[in-house]
Amino acid sequence: MEEARVAAIMEQYSKDPRTPCQYGFKCYQKNPVHHETYKHPPKVFGEFTTSQAAKKKIVSSNTMLNYFIKATSGMMKAPPQPKIKPQPVPEIPAQPENLGIHFLAEHDVIDVPTEPLIPVAPVITTASVVPETPFIPTAPIVSAVPYIPAVPHQYYIPDEAAAAKLLADAAAIAARLAPNLSSEEDKVENPAKKPRLSDDARQESPSKGTNGRRPSDSPTKSPNKDPPGKPSGSTSKSQFDSSSDEESEEETVDETTLSNKEFIKKKFLVEMPEDFYSFWSFCESLNKKEPQNALKAFDLTLVGPFDVLSGAMRKCKNMKPEDYLVHWRFYYDPPEFQTIIKGDDKKQFHLGYLRDDPKQPPAFVASNEAAENFIIKAVAENIFGAVHSYLEKIKVNPFNKMKVPAAQKALVEWAKKHDFTLETNTPKMIERNKNVVTQTFHRAGIVVPYNRKTELGYRNLQLTDAELKNTLKAIVNATSDIERTARFEKLQTVITWASIALDECDFGTGLELAIDLFCYGSQLLHKQALQMFTSSYTLLGRQEYIKIIQAHLKDRRRGADMSAMKP
Repeated sequence: MEEARVAAIMEQYSKDPRTPCQYGFKCYQKNPVHHETYKHPPKVFGEFTTSQAAKKKIVSSNTMLNYFIKATSGMMKAPPQPKIKPQPVPEIPAQPENLGIHFLAEHDVIDVPTEPLIPVAPVITTASVVPETPFIPTAPIVSAVPYIPAVPHQYYIPDEAAAAKLLADAAAIAARLAPNLSSEEDKVENPAKKPRLSDDARQESPSKGTNGRRPSDSPTKSPNKDPPGKPSGSTSKSQFDSSSDEESEEETVDETTLSNKEFIKKKFLVEMPEDFYSFWSFCESLNKKEPQNALKAFDLTLVGPFDVLSGAMRKCKNMKPEDYLVHWRFYYDPPEFQTIIKGDDKKQFHLGYLRDDPKQPPAFVASNEAAENFIIKAVAENIFGAVHSYLEKIKVNPFNKMKVPAAQKALVEWAKKHDFTLETNTPKMIERNKNVVTQTFHRAGIVVPYNRKTELGYRNLQLTDAELKNTLKAIVNATSDIERTARFEKLQTVITWASIALDECDFGTGLELAIDLFCYGSQLLHKQALQMFTSSYTLLGRQEYIKIIQAHLKDRRRGADMSAMKP
């Protein structure tokens, strides 16, 4: 009886018209859309293949397997295509050797088009003109009238009188449409009517709408010739050189007329919050001449976009667009982290804003010690709370014993006056933690659109954090290229599954893998990290971060002095 029940279930599965899922009962996808699109083997088969269920001795796994193979045999094959019997092609009538016009006999029949013809003056050529690429029918044409192939440069005309009439009618139509055609052409610039310019003049006088670039100069992406799993010790320059072409497409703007807020948004691709500008005013109240060094006694220096407010960055005339994006960006700073305060050089301590989305305000102010590790710690909601927390934990010595309480008092009074909280765990930060889908290696977590009901937006990686670190360690510590290539295969499997997750709208999975590869720090992983960053940020609509990670990986370096300003 049980075998009959199983056979009935398998028969029902075989008659299901949906496409079978390639992973069968091992499919881990929980997305209901996936289960509606693809059919999966009945759960009863999966249950009886486990060792625990096999002890029930209801039906042996071999019997179940035979039923399943019999019921699903041939399902994964493409359905047979009906055979179409080719129809013979009628013979093409012999053409005259000295004339390109073929005159039909009285009994010949031609199709008369029901739609109006495009008025184009016919051109009759001699048979001595041989077409460069003669037309060859790719399939037989079935019609109720005799088959007439379309041969270039030839016309099939019933007789000489009809030919003369056709030419006359075409010439009349062309003459009648000539004014309209010329008026349409005037709306589009005709390059034949414009004087030719030299290459130098063409560069100095770009045409409207092209921004000085000829169509042939448009940037194109070169295909990646490396196999998916091939390790790369160094990344080609073309992978990271995206800002130069994109910057040339932007309209030239007089930067001297931009306000500090506009200049920062243009150069750093993000907007700074109100506490950023208020903290600069607070430092001005402490040190009018050099606000950036107002907290120097506590090993704190204002850097990054603060250099715009001090005027130092505007004085640098030789900075490239990517220089602004890597200005004071430490080795383990992901695109979401932007340094604003530098600490001691030994541990490379620094504070910065952490943004989940470049178009949104920062989630909080975080800290990192780049000389120690890649861990990013949340400190406070704003810069006032972060500095206040730092001053409370600072070691007091004879040199700053009197300065620390005075600085704390001034900071508290300013924050209270301007309504900035000094709490280190505010409701805003708690709410953000609830939306974190995974912690990643740097432990600050990532936030992406996620539907908890359908679990759409994120799925776990194929490896745990510990397993992934061991895999990356094996790749980096390989003693030969052959050994490293073999160990890359396991990572390639993780990348493949993450790419599938991206295709199925689980964008957080690709971003998690990208950040993990970035945090591990080896240049051998830059190529794979950039690929995952680009795909994830593109699907999440965070294109600004793509430019930042490209510039960072192009010039990723260790050290305490991360300034990109050039004299």
